[in-house]
Amino acid sequence: MSEASSHLVSTVLRSSMKVCRQVIEDVPVCAFLVLTSMSSQLLTISIMIPNKKNSGDEIYKGIISSIGNLGKMRKFEDFEVIVEGEHIKCHSFLLASCSEFFRNLLDSNMKEKQDMKVDLPNVTSKTFKLILNSLYTGELLLTNDNVLDVWAAVHQLQIDFLVQHCEDFIVVNVTVETFQSFKKQADVLQCQRFAERVFPFLCQNFMTLRKSLTFLKLDLTDLTNLIESDQLDVFSEDHVLYSIYDWVSYGNSKSPNVRGMRIKVKANNLAAVSSSEDSNANAETSSPAARDESQIKGNEEDAPLVTSLNQANRRALHLHTLLKSSRYLLASENCIEMLMRNKLTQGISEVKKFWSEISARNVSGPLSGFWPNAAIHRACSPYEHVAVVCGSFVEAYSFENKSWTHLTSWAINSVFKAVNLNGRLYGLTRNGDTSELVWFSKNKWSSLLSLNIKMQHLLSHEKCIYIFSSENVITKCQIANEVIRSEPYILETEEFNHSISNAEYAVSFYTNILVFESIGTCRRARTAVHEWNEANNVWSRVADLDFNCGKMTSFNDETYLYILDKAGSLYRVEAAETVQFSFIEQIWDFRVHLKGAFLFRECLYICGRQSEDGEFVTAVEKVYSSLTFIEKTMPRRCFVPFLMERKSRFSDWVE
Repeated sequence: MSEASSHLVSTVLRSSMKVCRQVIEDVPVCAFLVLTSMSSQLLTISIMIPNKKNSGDEIYKGIISSIGNLGKMRKFEDFEVIVEGEHIKCHSFLLASCSEFFRNLLDSNMKEKQDMKVDLPNVTSKTFKLILNSLYTGELLLTNDNVLDVWAAVHQLQIDFLVQHCEDFIVVNVTVETFQSFKKQADVLQCQRFAERVFPFLCQNFMTLRKSLTFLKLDLTDLTNLIESDQLDVFSEDHVLYSIYDWVSYGNSKSPNVRGMRIKVKANNLAAVSSSEDSNANAETSSPAARDESQIKGNEEDAPLVTSLNQANRRALHLHTLLKSSRYLLASENCIEMLMRNKLTQGISEVKKFWSEISARNVSGPLSGFWPNAAIHRACSPYEHVAVVCGSFVEAYSFENKSWTHLTSWAINSVFKAVNLNGRLYGLTRNGDTSELVWFSKNKWSSLLSLNIKMQHLLSHEKCIYIFSSENVITKCQIANEVIRSEPYILETEEFNHSISNAEYAVSFYTNILVFESIGTCRRARTAVHEWNEANNVWSRVADLDFNCGKMTSFNDETYLYILDKAGSLYRVEAAETVQFSFIEQIWDFRVHLKGAFLFRECLYICGRQSEDGEFVTAVEKVYSSLTFIEKTMPRRCFVPFLMERKSRFSDWVE
């Protein structure tokens, strides 16, 4: 007997026990299971037990075998079910034990109870016999051809364990081809478990699903849940974006032709990436270069699908929302360029504006040190989102696993400060009055530049690294950013003199740099904020703030820069005609030796060492929804967002 059949047998027996009026237990030689029918006929089934070593499974098998034999003998049948004109006799005790529908009927004063017969509509004779056989034998021979009929019938008869059995079957046997019919039935029967349990299947098989008619017939909720899911298994985010356009265009009067497993959508739709492209797209950066250019541009004579006067394709009304739900910031430049030229994009102003903003943002680069949801890699990606802490050794904190990865110490001076530039990790070491710029790759630090000046601060801004010295000099290092992963080199250096006497901290702020100068006294902490336009080498004093910038840090969200001092004073920084600082709240009432902060999926991670206990604000509206403190005792201030290879050690990093 299979595991599924054994489970079904035990469920049938448990249901039968509920209506049993007497059970004889603990008989040394034999046991008698007394099952009493609703018509008061006494039915006794004897099961011989040779010794007490027999397992419970053998007892179950004996009971169900005896019930099955009773059904074959056609004795003691006291109830009649009429299905499609056929009169089928059976035992009322068994029906009442397993079916709430029959239990309520037989426990009533209805005519059917008086006549001990019922006419069963909406169920075929073949289906009812299959169900009845399962109640007698504990076996239900489900197939893809009969499961929908059986599922509907047992739902009507309220046989809960067979309903679950059918649900389990469709979850295990769902395919891209059967999904649509299974889902339609699940919706009719209001089965929430189907969507919950089949969703992982859709995620895992998205690359096949997206090339089928089933995908085009997904409803908006299912599609949105898919493209938002971290568990979606895709070779490239390009595929997700192309699939969105395919789905939206399916609502057009010019429906796509499905030939085999590839969809070709004429005129206003992008063709799906061919199977050859799918097999070659093995990385997040893959792009469909072989896409048919004529299909991308569409028929020039066709009017836009959606205008103020023509809304032939109502699905297009959801295009902008679907795009915002995707990981569009991980798409290739080639993909974005093609979608910008697509006819559907040109016909919807908000979508056209959306792609223009994304294209401009990719050129200028995102806000420093922040991954918006649209740029967070999925579980199938080879990359993992971490934050790196450097000193005499390197550690990385995984935002997804909420754990640290430790790397042993190096034969190099302690890294005073580290930054992430173009996906590479750079560090600054100090030895007396000399400093060295290093970069991390293949389990080692390599030197890039040595300077005979004592350095105070390191900053990455746009495509350069800026080193602040104690002698009022800023050294700009332009780093080569090659397409291939090779050893970086410094193209050129440039020095800038400034008059800031006590520059403690600096942060990238759009195209400019904000420099924070300590101007306070021992009695009152004060900070002057200067804005440096590096392109024109112009300095402007933009604000005076009441906190100690010597122990501050900063973080970004998709819109704003935030600064935070060791006492928990939180400010929002905005770019208007001038730089605006708005005090938000003091989010804790103790001191923290800050090493950095990072906002990941609305959770604010504070890395540092608390010097005392106290209270903190767990959520600030429109800033963060939760707050996590990550305590480290490392001497240097450094908590740098970084992408590392998933499930690998630092020794396996390849730059």
